[in-house]
Amino acid sequence: MSDLTITFQGGRVEYTWRQRVFDKAGHTGWGYGFDVSPDGLVILANSAQSDNYRLCEQGVKDGTMEDKGIKEYHNSYYRHSEGQCPCGETVVLDGGGTGLGNSCECGRMYNMSGDLVKWIDEAGFEAEGGSSVAGERW
Repeated sequence: MSDLTITFQGGRVEYTWRQRVFDKAGHTGWGYGFDVSPDGLVILANSAQSDNYRLCEQGVKDGTMEDKGIKEYHNSYYRHSEGQCPCGETVVLDGGGTGLGNSCECGRMYNMSGDLVKWIDEAGFEAEGGSSVAGERW
């Protein structure tokens, strides 16, 4: 039985972004990309981006840059499930650093499904390493 509240069910997260792309003349992929708003306006967050955008516009006029327009990109990644322990901490259910379990700062330990499990030493693992069940030592 679990006392962990699942706050995010793990799975593949997909995202899309759009950029206004400029390439150096004759060299596809050599250039700049600037994020755009949903209505296609270039988002310039700082002075360096503003300077580079002006250089790209000037390069298009000079013939040294090519304006490739707005391109859409897609990517995805896997995000592990997360849960909130009764103590208030967020626990990422990824197997932990050792792969043996997902422990919280308060001392509770959870399996990958978010179910509360016994302490490692109660499950057969001894402080110096190895499993008392299998009679091994690390």
